[in-house]
Amino acid sequence: MLLSFVLCCGAAARGATTEPSAPAGSPPPVEFDIRTTNLTDAQAQALEERIKVNPDNAHLRAQLLGYYFVREYKQPDTVEARRAHVLWMIHNRPADRFTGSPFCSIDPVIDPDGYVAAEELWKQQAEQLPPSAAVLGNAAEFLRLHDPTAAADLLKRAEAVDPKNPQWPSDLASLHSRPMPSTKPAGQTDLAQLALAEFEKAFALSVSPEDRFYNLTPLPKAAFAAGDNAKATNYAIQLLVQARSFKGDWNYGNAVHTANLILGRVALASGDIDTAKARLLEAGKTPGSPQLDSFGPNMELARDLLQKRERDVVLQYFSLCAKFWTMGTDKLDLWTRTVKAGEIPDFGANLDY
Repeated sequence: MLLSFVLCCGAAARGATTEPSAPAGSPPPVEFDIRTTNLTDAQAQALEERIKVNPDNAHLRAQLLGYYFVREYKQPDTVEARRAHVLWMIHNRPADRFTGSPFCSIDPVIDPDGYVAAEELWKQQAEQLPPSAAVLGNAAEFLRLHDPTAAADLLKRAEAVDPKNPQWPSDLASLHSRPMPSTKPAGQTDLAQLALAEFEKAFALSVSPEDRFYNLTPLPKAAFAAGDNAKATNYAIQLLVQARSFKGDWNYGNAVHTANLILGRVALASGDIDTAKARLLEAGKTPGSPQLDSFGPNMELARDLLQKRERDVVLQYFSLCAKFWTMGTDKLDLWTRTVKAGEIPDFGANLDY
């Protein structure tokens, strides 16, 4: 199971699936098995001993990064060891897809020194000539959470190097779509319109049916956020039609969920509560996906209907979501109790997913 969960999540968030070209002469991509997150301490120590003998083995380092990734929050003594492997990957394999994954991120709160060192190393790699779109994209991915301005500049440079790849406008759109609570409403609308334009560019650049399906998925929500309900409706209907051809695809559940929620929000905005309620239930009938099964369903339409005192349909929605979001049982139980008490839950991040 090579990086399957993380890369599926990345594709959904970033929209594009087209691989950027690695520089000529690059070594084969790093192989990574996500099951290495479950290595024992003894197994990890054995890998560290093997690294001492063969320090250029990127595949061994990737396995160790999987092990450290799930431990650094609970085991502070692993931070420096993880940092060393991340810095090695940035220095030696900057174009590799694995190096641009969350397993090679560094949290500046947990490891401020490591973050500064990695940031500087990425900036050095980004200045290498000839420029590599894969390297620029990985550098942007590292910086996107804590320096979105620099990340956007790197993505624009990647787009200049690799102009036909939909990944770069899709990544730019995702940056513009990030929740910014401090931004005034007018500024949020401007960002939403920028995001929509970039998502549309990514969709227009998509060639394969799969790429078109993946890059269509964020468009209904992006159009709704930008205030274009006509486009939102059109994209949502297109998405439901396309989804029929991808019932076995990991993104199918995301598409069904997103399209129905946006059609429901558009209906509610026009005063059609019955259609909004029906679409909420259709959204809840999604079979799930790697993202929905872990992060959970979106609750914006549920919140909007609760504000209209439509509690029963929201409780039904919770029950439907419980079938795929088993990781969220405690949250769903809490939200159910809150709604039955006549209040609106604090849905937190589930208003953004």
